[in-house]
This record gives sequence, C-alpha cells and structure tokens, in this order.
Amino acid sequence: MHTKFFATGVLATKRGERFIGSLKKEAESAVLKYEEQVGRDENGKSYVMGYEESKLLVGFHYETPNNTLCTFWRHGEKHVPLFARSGNQRISLQEIINKRKKKRKNAYKIASVEVKNESQ
Repeated sequence: MHTKFFATGVLATKRGERFIGSLKKEAESAVLKYEEQVGRDENGKSYVMGYEESKLLVGFHYETPNNTLCTFWRHGEKHVPLFARSGNQRISLQEIINKRKKKRKNAYKIASVEVKNESQ
C-alpha cells in the first residue's frame, strides 16, 4: 500500500528572529486581534491562539486539533472557518478511513459531472 504524507514546519532561530525583527510582533499582534474576535465563547472560555496558546497551524482532512489557531476551526458571528471542527472528540481510525472514502467518492462524482458538462 502506498501512502502519501506531507508535512511542513517552521522553526524561528535566533538569527532568523533578528532578521525578521519587529515584523514577527506585528504579525502576531494582527493575528491576536482577529483571534480575540473569534476565540471567546459566551461563557468567557478562551480559544484564542489555540489550546494553552500553542499557536499551531495544523489541519487534517478529517479534523483540526484545538491547539490550532481558533480562526482555523471555530465558527464566529462573522467568521466561517476553513477547517470546521465536529467537536472535541477523538476520531477513530475507522472514521478517518470512512471520511476519506466518502470524499474520494464525492470527488469522483464531481469530476464525472464536469466531464459530462464539458462534452455537451
């Protein structure tokens, strides 16, 4: 069985931080402002900058962990997330497999409709 896996990461070194300078602080300040708008619930619980402010940028086709920036996964009054979460449950391997099959099946249907429309 062949499996494709893609990963990326960013590590800020001391030299890199000096090179970037205040740009990092400005960018984090802009993100924080938006996170504050989306990341507080009606009970005052904060999801700002992810769980325990871990500030991750992680998303999978089957779920997005809560330590990712909340603007990635949390619905807001004026915000629709890129990777909406289905809740705070752990997803099983079988659920991941089933979701993948469903997405592939839907992608095939969409492609076949597009081909049909192009030939008309």
